[in-house]
Amino acid sequence: MVLSQLDRLSRECDGRYATKVELIFLKDYLRSASIRLTIYQKLQNTDKDIVSQVEAKMLSINPNFFRQGGVDITPKWRADTFRVLRYISTAVLINDPQRLHDRVLTWFEVILSSLNAKESTGVTYKVMQEVIKPQFTVEEQNLLMPILELVCTKLGS
Repeated sequence: MVLSQLDRLSRECDGRYATKVELIFLKDYLRSASIRLTIYQKLQNTDKDIVSQVEAKMLSINPNFFRQGGVDITPKWRADTFRVLRYISTAVLINDPQRLHDRVLTWFEVILSSLNAKESTGVTYKVMQEVIKPQFTVEEQNLLMPILELVCTKLGS
């Protein structure tokens, strides 16, 4: 949102100063910037623990969760889960869930559909929400959980 809005603002205000109304989004972002940075850093510092906890919970739900046609897909699942978690942290940092949706989730959704993996992906991000939520303050959850819900809805439905 912020990058998109800054891009739009730079085009619309070419050669003039932006109005107070046009700058509201920036003031709102700056008010939450330190919290967003904290969330980003927490995710960065705990991503291995988060993915391990999600994996363990998923295996407790179904011990064959990471077996597909007799093949262990755990390494692929881990790589994809780390990748999406990094995109989530960036979307929170820059306050741009739309960019995440348009540039990453739509692409992942097509791949997951072709692999018939949407159901397992939905479980992954529901479990991730359960794992992550207690690690963050309510204020941090208010910024993070909507993006996790977007991921869960887009990739898991």
